[in-house]
Amino acid sequence: MFDTCSEFGIDILLIVEETKKTANGFYEAGHLKWLGEKNFTKIVKPDWMGEWNTQGLNYTFINYSDLKWSLKQSEAFLKKWGTRGNLIGFEPVNNIAYRTDIKVLKTFYR
Repeated sequence: MFDTCSEFGIDILLIVEETKKTANGFYEAGHLKWLGEKNFTKIVKPDWMGEWNTQGLNYTFINYSDLKWSLKQSEAFLKKWGTRGNLIGFEPVNNIAYRTDIKVLKTFYR
């Protein structure tokens, strides 16, 4: 992909849409709960940073082990592809929950 884009002068902004225990940080986060053979409901829980309290809309526990795992995956990608001239940006988590612990998030992004 990088070579083809480079050939045509196309830059790449890589955005990670899914992380461990969630998809898309928040908007598509969670899982389906089956209510019957053909019926389900979506449980929205952005657990990528820890245990999400759906009533209090906050994290009751920060899972640093999962955060370290996500960082390791990002580092591995950047080690392999980060020097490519047409990679103009990298976003390790997209669409975070609006009440995410900002101090933890800033540390994660650093």
